[in-house]
Amino acid sequence: MKKNRLKQIGVIILASVGIVKVSLAQSLAETSPGSTPGNTGTVKFMYGGNEVTYSTVRAKDGNIWLQQNLGSSKVAISQNGDVNAEGDLFQWGRWDDGHQTGATQAENITANLNPNNPAGLNKTGNNPFYYKGSSGNLWWVSGVVTDKAEAGSPDDVTATNGCDPCKKLMGGDWRLPTQAEWDAAIIAENITNANTAFTSSLVIPAIKPRDATTGNRLTNYNTVRYWSGTAGSGGGAFVLNLGSSVANTTNISRAQGYAVRCINKPVTTPVGFINFKGKGGTLGINLEWTIASEYNNAYYTVAHSGDGVFFKNLTDVTGKGNSSVKQIYTYVHRNPVSGVNYYKLSQTDLDGTYRELSTILVADKGPGEEVIMVKATDQFVNVLLTGFEFKPRKITVSSITGQNIYAGKINDDNITFPLVLKKGGYVIRVDFEDNTFKMVKFIK
Repeated sequence: MKKNRLKQIGVIILASVGIVKVSLAQSLAETSPGSTPGNTGTVKFMYGGNEVTYSTVRAKDGNIWLQQNLGSSKVAISQNGDVNAEGDLFQWGRWDDGHQTGATQAENITANLNPNNPAGLNKTGNNPFYYKGSSGNLWWVSGVVTDKAEAGSPDDVTATNGCDPCKKLMGGDWRLPTQAEWDAAIIAENITNANTAFTSSLVIPAIKPRDATTGNRLTNYNTVRYWSGTAGSGGGAFVLNLGSSVANTTNISRAQGYAVRCINKPVTTPVGFINFKGKGGTLGINLEWTIASEYNNAYYTVAHSGDGVFFKNLTDVTGKGNSSVKQIYTYVHRNPVSGVNYYKLSQTDLDGTYRELSTILVADKGPGEEVIMVKATDQFVNVLLTGFEFKPRKITVSSITGQNIYAGKINDDNITFPLVLKKGGYVIRVDFEDNTFKMVKFIK
């Protein structure tokens, strides 16, 4: 893309005048996992003044992740109580300055910081965990959704850009996962609660977090949360949120002390695409797409087809340019064809680079007609349900020979999920709330 070329030119210019900045962090050695989900590798780096070797894994989303938490000494072997696998507890936007290792309130009392954000920290020494005992004085309480945690060094942090501890410690393409990447991992790994998070290839254990209002570490494992690199409103940031029956991402105060997992992935995607949905309404087909973040984004294009082959552009919708805030865009197609309608969503950068994001099928309900329609692209599978009385609760994809490929919970009649399929025949099974199910064959 053009932006990469501009970055290269910028480095050449800076080097010529002797002021180029070199990243301080770089892993000492890495053995990359194989391409098959579940394959493991290792990464060696310095943590707390010591050389450590951590396990890495190729997750089902295709990315390489740490298989253990920052500050831990091993991969978890039990979901609860494996204290050596819990690791350290970071506040959002802070680095390994010592605050992450304290355990009690008495060890972590500190005076007001001025300003109350990363720019107010002593960047050369250890700082205790910051709390003030009231919601109006918590860490980075005035933070907004446009803040970032992307600095790779304490010297680079500002009042609006905190530090990414993964980037600082390991360098390269290691960084905090975004909210969208946690959401994608939840789907790919079929994580539905804290139990399945632990049994997934990421091996995510429960942790005892540190409370923002007291500075104390909690005494139970009821709250399982891991930071993302995506800022939220009201002095918050998004976390992976796990419970006995929940797996999602949610916005939480940056003053909390939570675990950190790192992902090894270049930042190349201009938009953090989450989903594209459509449903028949009184005025036509209501289309909606959700975006986790945007970078150099100019606009989205919605195209329509009656046969899934020939598409005609319906509209362009202006994007937000640069944004770390989740956005929901909508468009109503007032003249759909009778029966099945195909919609293609694409995105164009400010430099003119174009890419397709998703293609979905939408149809109006026919009286008494129950239909499952499937469309598989190179990266996603879209399933549209029409005419069913009860809500769906589970979807399963298997090969013609019966090999289970994907399973996940659903509660919508139009779902798109990431799944790479080879050419061939497959079977989709949808289970409904009334304990019935329906199966349909499709060809990729």
